[in-house]
Amino acid sequence: MGISSGLNFPFYGEQVEAVIGLDPSPRLLAMARRRAADASVRAEFIQGSVSAAKCSASSRPYPHNKTLYGHPQRWRLAVACVLSPVVE
Repeated sequence: MGISSGLNFPFYGEQVEAVIGLDPSPRLLAMARRRAADASVRAEFIQGSVSAAKCSASSRPYPHNKTLYGHPQRWRLAVACVLSPVVE
């Protein structure tokens, strides 16, 4: 999430099979697409953001993605929310 311009693609290495990149900016997603191709990283890109996801309050209790850093379980919940939006 928050793929931004894709600066990290060259560092993923062979252990990464695929990436799903999320960012609200079309310009940054275009840059990330180019960088993924240059680094031979298989990637799918989604324009959107965690804070704009239409999930129920119980499935997205973290109001901003900065609260997710260092918390793998919170990341998993946020990713599930964004990729499978639910509206109450």
